Amino acid sequence: MKLFYDVYIYKKYGGHTNEKSVSFITDGFSDWEASYVTAELNKPGTGFQVQTIAIDKDPKISMGGLTVLPDYSLQDFSFNWNL
Repeated sequence: MKLFYDVYIYKKYGGHTNEKSVSFITDGFSDWEASYVTAELNKPGTGFQVQTIAIDKDPKISMGGLTVLPDYSLQDFSFNWNL
């Protein structure tokens, strides 16, 4: 199965700027693919917060055996992005 895993960065304005990196995950996702960029983005002082999104909010298990509970599902995520 070809895995789909990508990082989307967006800005959301609401009195202050929140920078978020949202990674789309599926069951069997490759946990190493985004590890370098998400580790750098999630460092204190970068202004970014790393979060996950999936088709639903059920836990997803990576190829490496990590269980991840998505922060968002496609149904409850706001796609009003200011890029």
